[in-house]
Amino acid sequence: MILEHYYLKIRQLNPTVARGVSFEITLQELTDLFECSGRNVNLILRKMEERQWIDWIAGRGRGNRSHMTFLVSRESLVLQIAQEYVEKGDLKQAFAFLEDYAQLPFVKDQFMYWLDTHFGYRTETNNMNVLETLRIPYDKTIKFIDPAFIYYAVESHLVKNVFDCLVKYNTQNESFEPHLAHYWTKNEQGTEWSFYLRKGVYFHHGRELTAHDVKFTLERLLDNEIKSPFRWLVADIERIEVVNNHVVSIYLKAANHLFLRFLSFDATSIVPQDAVKDLGEQFMQLPVGTGPFKLVKNDENMIVLEAYHRYFDKRPHLDRVEIWLTPERKLDSEKRDTDSYQMRNYLCGERGINAPDEWLVIETSSIACHFLTFNLSQDGPQQHKWFRQALHHGLNRKKLLDIMVPENTKEVGSFFPDPEVSQFESSYDLPLARKLLAESGYNQEKVTIYGAMTNESMQWFVKECEILGIQLEIIQPPKNGAQQLIKIKESDLAIGSIVTEDESAFSLIEIFLSENTCFHKSMSPQHHEQMKGIIKRVYEEPIPVERYKIAKELEQMLKQDDAVLFLYHRQLKTQVHPSLKGVHLNSLGWVDFRSVWFESKV
Repeated sequence: MILEHYYLKIRQLNPTVARGVSFEITLQELTDLFECSGRNVNLILRKMEERQWIDWIAGRGRGNRSHMTFLVSRESLVLQIAQEYVEKGDLKQAFAFLEDYAQLPFVKDQFMYWLDTHFGYRTETNNMNVLETLRIPYDKTIKFIDPAFIYYAVESHLVKNVFDCLVKYNTQNESFEPHLAHYWTKNEQGTEWSFYLRKGVYFHHGRELTAHDVKFTLERLLDNEIKSPFRWLVADIERIEVVNNHVVSIYLKAANHLFLRFLSFDATSIVPQDAVKDLGEQFMQLPVGTGPFKLVKNDENMIVLEAYHRYFDKRPHLDRVEIWLTPERKLDSEKRDTDSYQMRNYLCGERGINAPDEWLVIETSSIACHFLTFNLSQDGPQQHKWFRQALHHGLNRKKLLDIMVPENTKEVGSFFPDPEVSQFESSYDLPLARKLLAESGYNQEKVTIYGAMTNESMQWFVKECEILGIQLEIIQPPKNGAQQLIKIKESDLAIGSIVTEDESAFSLIEIFLSENTCFHKSMSPQHHEQMKGIIKRVYEEPIPVERYKIAKELEQMLKQDDAVLFLYHRQLKTQVHPSLKGVHLNSLGWVDFRSVWFESKV
């Protein structure tokens, strides 16, 4: 046990004794408290005196009690210990330690203020070399950075930095650009594709990329045993042939005009065959790619990326990116040291953000769509259309917009911004909702809903259901991503959100086909059959505008059956210090790490 813990044990035993006030205590009491010998107790007390934590006057002779005086407060010592854990890189233990002393006033706030000063742009100078680090706090657990299993937007963002795809999709001009493949061809029918790989592309573990890795990557997604939610991306592949180390041919069962888009998607990022097999499940946590950053650490405390010096494309300006996992980070923004960050906030709408006026606001065209889904794959009140319509008319969604930050949220009736704005105000009709609820046969049975009670949308929904007369049972999201999907599948309703990369046919079918979305899990068997026909037509359509119109039928299918209620859209943006350059948001609303650099004062 470290010395600080012994001191705090004495303080806990004597909670009312103030600093600087002498009190009586026996050596035997300390022996029992420390659970060690009297000799060791004396050694511990001597060390505390050397650090000037206590004054200790030992009692001489039988019956004479010893006297101790506390010289430092519990608060300052608890803060010091928590800070030392952070300096060692053990954030989880720091927060756990603070929880043991949650009764101490203001200590956690002081710790969070101190912790916030550690984020942002940092430099270390060795002779004339400057090592540049961007340190970012993140308040959620990041589970997988394996392309085949990405679930959250942050995981997709990390995959973009650690891996590369065969081709890149330019959302600005809707065109495809060479990447790992410098050239490609296809036959007239669009069923035979050949990709020519760049030479001299190396994985982070030192081996050169070959066509065998491309074949392995795509066949791995197709493998039923690994259960990737992105199997649909490669489902139309009939076979893959390695022509030589730098040429691979892919044969499709039928023409698919979205095939190149599939190969530019994060889930089809190329992985090294040997590393996947050698690392096993560990590859999901500490994967090996060819990307601009190499993942060097991923544990319960932080994720660390380092610039890959052998990267075949442009090297990042930053040398290192650290993402500190701080789920306990709950401090009023006004108390934060904003100048220490240089950057804050990825999703706008967070309350209390008061960045200085001179900071720049950078937005992306991407939005986060928030919605309520009905699970039509299992029995329950939600199976009756009148029950679903009762919620459509009984939920005051205008009130939800007022709860959120108004300038950053918009009422919607679609996954994407729609010029025909949904009229929440005209759809809200509480008497009609109660009539529909009664006619649906609902009889006060519990309705399960998946979602976190810390979510403002969920808190609003619970209150609205109380007014409407619906009994809810809240299913809190587990930390494990796979368990989350199981819980969604078992719930009658779910509140969720989706960040789409762009407004396209691809983004729409991703929502419906990816097996890690609540829409795929909650659709009825009839919806799944109807979806197959729509998807087939999407793949066959060569004109992007017409393809998107067909894909929109998927959304219309759910809306016609009241299988989804759209709540609001939220714009993605960030605020940055003027000295931070090269900042732009990618399609997921995250800052592109490879382009960021800091303009230092000369």
